[in-house]
Amino acid sequence: ILKLFLFLGVQILPLLLGYRLKVVGRARESWGKPLSLFIIIVMNTAVVLMGAWRLEIHWNEMLRALLVCLLFGLTMTGVAQLMCRIHPHDRPSRGGYIMTIVNSNFGFTMAGFVSYMLYKEDGISFQTIYIFPIGMLIYLFWFPLAQTYGETTRKIGIGRTVLMAMISPKATSRPFT
Repeated sequence: ILKLFLFLGVQILPLLLGYRLKVVGRARESWGKPLSLFIIIVMNTAVVLMGAWRLEIHWNEMLRALLVCLLFGLTMTGVAQLMCRIHPHDRPSRGGYIMTIVNSNFGFTMAGFVSYMLYKEDGISFQTIYIFPIGMLIYLFWFPLAQTYGETTRKIGIGRTVLMAMISPKATSRPFT
């Protein structure tokens, strides 16, 4: 019970505090983007590293987890393409639709749950290995795939999209200006 309250407290209290600070005028809307960027780059990285640090290295299990993640991601890409045919959208909307399908419950949440169910407490650390390829799939495969469906004022080749994904701290696929 204590662990449950600790977990809920870590998740809910910061949200309540942020909301309260906004209501009383101590927080600004303009803080949102820089704070989110800090959380993604610094805090998420720290959580992943702490989780991975605890792992005992068993190369065959880690390789199997990486392959399952890649196989699942590529399978979901095929499912997303099929779903685009079943639920027709205009061409620009297809990219977002595909991204939504392939990324639904595919990150820390589902990976953590499945890893915990299979490996108990060690599974929470093991999820770090399982989801490792997701970043590569998102930025080097799915974003460029989604962009091929989108309407842009200037077409950007796949090589340039991958380069932008690799060098941008936000990993956006916006064109260079």
